[in-house]
Amino acid sequence: IDMHSHADGNILEDLDAENSTRQGLTTVVVGQDGESEYPLADFLGKLEKSPPALNVASMVGHGTIRHLAMDPKNQIREATPEEIAKMKQLLAEELKAGPFGLSSGLEYDPGHFATTAEVIDLAKMAGEQGGFYISHVRDEGNHVFDSYDEIIKIGKGGKLPVEITHIKMG
Repeated sequence: IDMHSHADGNILEDLDAENSTRQGLTTVVVGQDGESEYPLADFLGKLEKSPPALNVASMVGHGTIRHLAMDPKNQIREATPEEIAKMKQLLAEELKAGPFGLSSGLEYDPGHFATTAEVIDLAKMAGEQGGFYISHVRDEGNHVFDSYDEIIKIGKGGKLPVEITHIKMG
């Protein structure tokens, strides 16, 4: 199982997934770093019609729903309560498609400008559906341990398991 795959970008064009299957992979988890296909139901429907050689599990990308809920020209800021409400609405719709949880890329735009409270609000929804939270943390340098603390806080606040992507210092 590849828990951090970006195969969603080309899985429909590479249905035999030779590079992955030759390495012994049977399953990929896509929708990483806060970016997922939208709408997820359409993407999963295409996979149903043309099944790839791999099993595909998807996350809902926080950055994707944040981008859709906010003015694309003004996302370098905290979201308003109205925008968070829109994110929740979008996430509720996406969760109906059957993803495994919520992903974020807090080191990348637009997720970098999200507050921890914003992400907790959304993580709660994923947790209520039995999902987990996976994140590329906000900082991999001097504040890496603060970033790990933030992910743990999101997991506790959202009442769901968490996975940290790329545990490293860069």
